[in-house]
Amino acid sequence: MVEGPVEIVMPDGTVERCDRPVVALCMCRRSLRSPFCDTSHRPRLRRERREREKENDEKDEKDKQEEKTEERAPE
Repeated sequence: MVEGPVEIVMPDGTVERCDRPVVALCMCRRSLRSPFCDTSHRPRLRRERREREKENDEKDEKDKQEEKTEERAPE
């Protein structure tokens, strides 16, 4: 986070200006407003987390089903 307003000189010599009182600079390179952060990183992180949680839930459900099958099986 940088106190604004800011002017950033880009590698090609162009100047990007933002008049906001506080400016977040993009470090993940996903922003469509580069060099400023537009929170493009957030949905991806959330989606990956949801996918991991879904995989874990599916694995837990499969484990529960296997336990029930083992309990019913005669020895």
